[in-house]
Amino acid sequence: DCLPNFGGDWCEISMLCENLDSTCRAMGATCKVIGFNAICDCPYGKTYNPRSGICENICDPWRCMHGTCEIMERTYKCK
Repeated sequence: DCLPNFGGDWCEISMLCENLDSTCRAMGATCKVIGFNAICDCPYGKTYNPRSGICENICDPWRCMHGTCEIMERTYKCK
């Protein structure tokens, strides 16, 4: 028997993405395991919000109310 969230002949396959994978793909993201957690690796310009479970725009209008939002890798900068 394998530990929870692992499968395969030698329990070498992480099953953490099994349930999340279709959700990630629907948002244009891929499922990624970090430590003991599965998250969606979102496309450029978006970031994963673990509370909502969706990829959100990095530069939402409210982020830089009195400036312009510029995407910097996986974060943003107000100019």
